[in-house]
Amino acid sequence: MTTTHLKQFLQQPYPGKAAFLRHVLEPLFGAGNVHDTFDESLLDRHPHLLSMARTTGIRAITRMAHVDLGVEPLDIFDVAVSDRVCMSRNRVGVQQLVRRIMDTYTGAFLLIHYEDRPEWEWRFTFCHKTHDAASGTSARRFTFLLGPGQACRTAAENFGRLIDRRTDDPDAELYIDDLRQAFSVEALSREFFARYKAHYQAFVDFMVSDAPMRQDFTGTPQPADTPEARHREEKPIRDYVKKLLGRIVFLHFLQKKRWLGVPLGAPWGEGPADFLHRLFQAADADQQADFLDGTLEPLFDRGLDTDRRAEGDAYDTGIAAIGTVRIPWLSGGLFERDRLDRLPSRFPPQLFSDLFEMLAEYNFTVDENDPDDAEVGIDPEMLGRIFENLLENNNDTGAFYTPKEVVRYMCRESLLAHLVATLPGVDAHTLRALVESHNVEQLPAPLAEKIDRALADVKICDPAIGSGAFPMGLLRLLFACRTALTPLLEGQRTAADLKRHIIRHNIYGVDIERGAVDIARLRFWLALVVDAPTPLPLPHLDYKIMQGDSLLERIADVDLSHIAEAGAVAPPVQQDLFGAVDLDAARVGFATAEACATFRRNLERAFDTGDHEERLRLRTSLHRRVASAVSWSLSPRLEQARRTLADLDAASAPLTPRQRKEAARLKAFVARLEPLVTYIATHGELPPTECFLWHTWFRDVFEREGRAGFDIVIGNPPYIQLQANGSLLATRYAEGGFVTLNKRGDIYSLFYELSRRLLAPGGHLCLITSNKWMRAAYGAETRRFLAAADTDVLQLLDFAGTKLFENATVDANILLAAASPNRHATQALTVTPELRACLTDSGVFRRHAACMAFPADESWVVLSPIEASIKRKIEAVGTPLREWDIHIYRGVLTGCNEAFIIPTARRDEILAACRDEDERRRTAELIRPILRGRDIKRYGYEWAELWIIGTHNGVRGKFPRIDIDDYPAVKAHLDQYWDKIAARDDQGATPYNLRNCAYWEDFDEQKIIYPNMTKFLPFYYDKKKFLQNDKSFMITGKHLAYLTAFFNSSLFKLCFRDNFPELLGGTRELRKVFFDKIPVLAVDDETNAKFAVLVEDVQQAYSEEKAAKIDQLLFDLYNLSEEERDSCTRCSLNCDSALL
Repeated sequence: MTTTHLKQFLQQPYPGKAAFLRHVLEPLFGAGNVHDTFDESLLDRHPHLLSMARTTGIRAITRMAHVDLGVEPLDIFDVAVSDRVCMSRNRVGVQQLVRRIMDTYTGAFLLIHYEDRPEWEWRFTFCHKTHDAASGTSARRFTFLLGPGQACRTAAENFGRLIDRRTDDPDAELYIDDLRQAFSVEALSREFFARYKAHYQAFVDFMVSDAPMRQDFTGTPQPADTPEARHREEKPIRDYVKKLLGRIVFLHFLQKKRWLGVPLGAPWGEGPADFLHRLFQAADADQQADFLDGTLEPLFDRGLDTDRRAEGDAYDTGIAAIGTVRIPWLSGGLFERDRLDRLPSRFPPQLFSDLFEMLAEYNFTVDENDPDDAEVGIDPEMLGRIFENLLENNNDTGAFYTPKEVVRYMCRESLLAHLVATLPGVDAHTLRALVESHNVEQLPAPLAEKIDRALADVKICDPAIGSGAFPMGLLRLLFACRTALTPLLEGQRTAADLKRHIIRHNIYGVDIERGAVDIARLRFWLALVVDAPTPLPLPHLDYKIMQGDSLLERIADVDLSHIAEAGAVAPPVQQDLFGAVDLDAARVGFATAEACATFRRNLERAFDTGDHEERLRLRTSLHRRVASAVSWSLSPRLEQARRTLADLDAASAPLTPRQRKEAARLKAFVARLEPLVTYIATHGELPPTECFLWHTWFRDVFEREGRAGFDIVIGNPPYIQLQANGSLLATRYAEGGFVTLNKRGDIYSLFYELSRRLLAPGGHLCLITSNKWMRAAYGAETRRFLAAADTDVLQLLDFAGTKLFENATVDANILLAAASPNRHATQALTVTPELRACLTDSGVFRRHAACMAFPADESWVVLSPIEASIKRKIEAVGTPLREWDIHIYRGVLTGCNEAFIIPTARRDEILAACRDEDERRRTAELIRPILRGRDIKRYGYEWAELWIIGTHNGVRGKFPRIDIDDYPAVKAHLDQYWDKIAARDDQGATPYNLRNCAYWEDFDEQKIIYPNMTKFLPFYYDKKKFLQNDKSFMITGKHLAYLTAFFNSSLFKLCFRDNFPELLGGTRELRKVFFDKIPVLAVDDETNAKFAVLVEDVQQAYSEEKAAKIDQLLFDLYNLSEEERDSCTRCSLNCDSALL
């Protein structure tokens, strides 16, 4: 059967199990490999499933065949569903029943169809249960939607390839992995995005090359000279195309409901599944040439954004062959016309033709996929991926699309933590069963009502919402939990009403990118559409999902968090006799309680209003009220700054340094506020990316009695270095008063602090970020903040070396913390690839996590329970190195390496230039071999044949400085660099001498040499009197052979590697201040002598076996068990391989 014939077969009404066996399964596996099971009834065999089957509307489950795939069995089931059940809306019930079936079977195909309406769509589902020691058992389900009106291209192509493989080689075997690939949602998503992006680029390319459109959208008929300027000026075009194609994709989801193009008088659900494509094909040549402005824009504006219910939702398409049809009024603002929509836009018909042809090849599924239950098609999450991948300057914005399994894990754990804290008398296992599997068995009605109230009251926010992954995840989770509780409660509630309540009362979000806000809102609207049997006006999310800079609620030094308060002072603000403003009295708000109440009512009304004119009036009123309050707060300060500057300029006497500094500050203040106040006066609103007024726009959250703030703050904030672009971000966010601000740090650290600020007492934050803050020097402020007495870090998952993000190599962590007293008992886990299953099975996390107390002033290192046990053992018997009889010194700093550090050939030239043998002998003693930090290896070195001219400056009372006149050949060499050595700061009594070094004699002693910055932590025991450069340190004193062994050991790496701050590229900084704190078991001279023999031997001829023997001797000293020894060895190997 060809792919075309297979596609036609799959697009038929359900053909029956015998036909499916004959046309699909037997060609796929081979007729002799498909074993008949004689239509065994699963419900007869497992009567305990009957009750759930009746609830979900399943009439029969028949085991029709069996196939062996290698060693794994695959069972094939026919599942008949009542035609009174809508499978797309009863997905949770079907999931639960399939989960029960998979308790007994490892792999299965399920053909799910309507019993009495075979002409309706049907489903082909693949279930496979995996098991491993780390993750336990989990079943995942993937489904193709088939039948009349479905695309079926992907299913036909994927299975056609497998059938062709068997046709070419009848002995070829199929395995579970082949089926998993055929049902791959991820592969389909990547393919779709690549094709979508090509169409997006085609529309953009046409607009930038069409002079009239370019003029209208950018204001310039010709492109700018530089790529950067051209990219910047063409941004309105890219934004417009994103919005246009986003609307078209949204309508393809809507077509799945068959709500577009419904015949007049027919009920909703009778429209064609390809209405847009038909509309374009039915248009004549002139209409296709002006398809956007002549057909689509009117459909958006007069159709989808206009209430025509009084006329039976009739809409004249203007296309003769289509005529007047029913089009739903959606409201919500998605299709509201803006300035760009009103500009003339004419595209070649071929662009729309190609786009619609491409989209017609895919199955659009309205419901968002679950990580364990996915429909093989394009779901609304694809809109999120499109946004993230087309995001402007994606690298600069630091936005990465969060994998579904991560979203689900964080949503579950944060909601569970909230319920456990809110319902202290309820068993945590009961709550986990509800959150993870929606299991409400044996839950009494009073308790169900109590839990439902807690879920109904929760306030959730994502302060960097992106495309809405986390709020959508929590919407799904809240909906599933409350749906499971519904049968135990009095009264009934529809799925659409429940979702609408969650969106209205539980979910909030902010993002600085307008495109992110648009996509997030669109996904929420689709979440409502999927459960609505008929179209209803969508809510307006203008004041639920908002644009703004969530990190700032102040401008310059002006706090704007109080402007929505009643009773604040209204202008004019009083001035004293000298014209100074009383700035305490200048905190201006809405002035009266009535004004506050009106503002609150308008915010509530804005969610529900469907009247276009009222929507505009409310928007204007709300923004003008806020803009006025902000302007009244800023203007007195601006006026006073101007007055003070004028006084300083008019001063007759020269300004003091302090006055000059104050004048510069005031000028910057005026430059910051003047354009902002002008913008507010002109537009009647704040610039959308200036700041975000949390306490104003989300005042219902912060006015809760005793619970002011959010219960859950969750998200994946951007990862951007604050020092990028000339430290513009560092300067900007210095206004925010962040204690975690480090100019060398990253913006995500500020989101930790912001999230904690936004929490209600006892609330929870859950963020996924880069893990660099845990160990990097710039993360010190963040570590101190999170280790504070009023923040309790509950969970920390460190994904060091385990890739999470598809398009990024960043190592990440997930942190869950509560706004409650710090118990210093964090459940922490380093998530290796083998333990990644903890994201889908919470039991894995609980089994492998260790309880840790993280310090405020050191790196945060996540150890396994066995590693934590080893470290405790080491620390218990060790003495901090600062109490040892040792000294740590830096290498030689020359101030001009090119003059003082020379290669062997130059040394030979200097020696050859000496006048006599005596000078040559003394010069040879003066020029000594030097090791650099990069030359040091584990138990050795690789000398680069470099020498240092050791013209030391002497040590008072011990030996004099070198007199250069005693070394004419050396002096002649250094004179070639006179300008440089004379100008350097690091010099001794003369430019020829090195700077003072009180420990110069120690270079002649036995010592340990190690680099100041390194990935691999190498140490060398030196008895050859090497000098060393300033990129290395040395340790002198007692028991150095033993210490060399300890520092080079796997034990040291496991326990103390992360005591040293991590720099870019995984490099560690081995400064003395970090060494001083490391506890090491003290030994006697005899033990040190044993180690000296082994260390000198391994340094003469290094081998892994010799190094391992030294490690074993250390393990004996510390009395480590076999398990602990193995853990040390594995840790060392893992660390080194990760850095290679």
